[in-house]
Amino acid sequence: MSRYGHPWNGAPRLPDNERAQAAMNLTWYHWGLHGWAVYAIVGLLLSLLHYRKGLPMTIKSCFYPLIGERIYGFWGDFVDAVTIVTTTMGVC
Repeated sequence: MSRYGHPWNGAPRLPDNERAQAAMNLTWYHWGLHGWAVYAIVGLLLSLLHYRKGLPMTIKSCFYPLIGERIYGFWGDFVDAVTIVTTTMGVC
Protein backbone atom coordinates (compact mmCIF):
# COMPACT_ATOMS: atom_id res chain seq x y z
CA MET A 1 0.00 0.00 0.00
CA SER A 2 2.82 2.45 0.73
CA ARG A 3 4.35 1.95 -2.72
CA TYR A 4 0.96 2.53 -4.30
CA GLY A 5 0.22 5.69 -2.33
CA HIS A 6 3.74 7.11 -2.42
CA PRO A 7 5.72 5.96 -5.46
CA TRP A 8 9.47 5.65 -5.02
CA ASN A 9 11.82 8.40 -6.14
CA GLY A 10 12.35 8.63 -9.85
CA ALA A 11 9.20 6.70 -10.71
CA PRO A 12 7.23 8.08 -13.64
CA ARG A 13 3.67 9.26 -13.06
CA LEU A 14 1.46 6.32 -13.97
CA PRO A 15 -2.30 5.81 -14.11
CA ASP A 16 -3.86 4.16 -11.05
CA ASN A 17 -4.06 0.64 -12.45
CA GLU A 18 -0.45 0.66 -13.66
CA ARG A 19 0.73 2.15 -10.37
CA ALA A 20 -1.09 -0.63 -8.49
CA GLN A 21 0.52 -3.26 -10.72
CA ALA A 22 3.98 -1.74 -10.21
CA ALA A 23 3.43 -1.73 -6.43
CA MET A 24 2.40 -5.41 -6.46
CA ASN A 25 5.40 -6.33 -8.63
CA LEU A 26 7.74 -4.62 -6.18
CA THR A 27 6.05 -6.36 -3.24
CA TRP A 28 6.40 -9.79 -4.85
CA TYR A 29 10.02 -8.97 -5.69
CA HIS A 30 10.79 -8.33 -2.02
CA TRP A 31 8.34 -10.79 -0.41
CA GLY A 32 8.13 -13.65 -2.88
CA LEU A 33 7.63 -17.24 -1.84
CA HIS A 34 10.89 -17.35 0.09
CA GLY A 35 9.69 -14.54 2.37
CA TRP A 36 6.47 -16.34 3.25
CA ALA A 37 8.20 -19.71 3.70
CA VAL A 38 9.44 -18.64 7.15
CA TYR A 39 5.88 -17.97 8.30
CA ALA A 40 4.70 -21.27 6.86
CA ILE A 41 7.42 -23.28 8.63
CA VAL A 42 6.67 -21.69 12.01
CA GLY A 43 2.93 -22.19 11.50
CA LEU A 44 3.38 -25.84 10.55
CA LEU A 45 5.64 -26.48 13.52
CA LEU A 46 3.22 -24.81 15.94
CA SER A 47 0.23 -26.69 14.58
CA LEU A 48 2.05 -30.04 14.63
CA LEU A 49 3.25 -29.62 18.22
CA HIS A 50 -0.15 -28.41 19.36
CA TYR A 51 -2.03 -31.26 17.69
CA ARG A 52 0.38 -34.11 18.47
CA LYS A 53 1.81 -33.09 21.83
CA GLY A 54 -0.92 -30.81 23.20
CA LEU A 55 1.51 -27.92 23.67
CA PRO A 56 0.33 -24.31 23.88
CA MET A 57 0.20 -22.22 20.71
CA THR A 58 3.17 -20.04 21.66
CA ILE A 59 6.62 -19.69 20.16
CA LYS A 60 8.19 -21.44 23.15
CA SER A 61 6.50 -24.62 21.92
CA CYS A 62 8.76 -24.53 18.84
CA PHE A 63 11.70 -25.04 21.18
CA TYR A 64 10.23 -28.17 22.74
CA PRO A 65 12.34 -30.52 20.57
CA LEU A 66 15.47 -28.66 21.72
CA ILE A 67 14.93 -27.97 25.43
CA GLY A 68 12.10 -30.35 26.31
CA GLU A 69 10.04 -29.68 29.44
CA ARG A 70 12.11 -26.61 30.26
CA ILE A 71 9.76 -24.60 28.01
CA TYR A 72 7.47 -24.38 31.04
CA GLY A 73 10.16 -22.69 33.15
CA PHE A 74 12.38 -19.64 32.87
CA TRP A 75 13.67 -20.43 29.38
CA GLY A 76 10.22 -20.75 27.91
CA ASP A 77 9.16 -17.44 29.43
CA PHE A 78 12.38 -15.89 28.18
CA VAL A 79 11.73 -17.09 24.62
CA ASP A 80 8.18 -15.70 24.72
CA ALA A 81 9.40 -12.36 26.08
CA VAL A 82 12.09 -12.07 23.40
CA THR A 83 9.49 -12.94 20.76
CA ILE A 84 7.14 -10.21 21.96
CA VAL A 85 9.90 -7.59 22.09
CA THR A 86 11.36 -8.44 18.67
CA THR A 87 7.92 -8.53 17.05
CA THR A 88 7.06 -5.15 18.57
CA MET A 89 10.36 -3.62 17.43
CA GLY A 90 9.94 -5.09 13.96
CA VAL A 91 6.42 -3.71 13.56
CA CYS A 92 7.17 -0.26 14.94
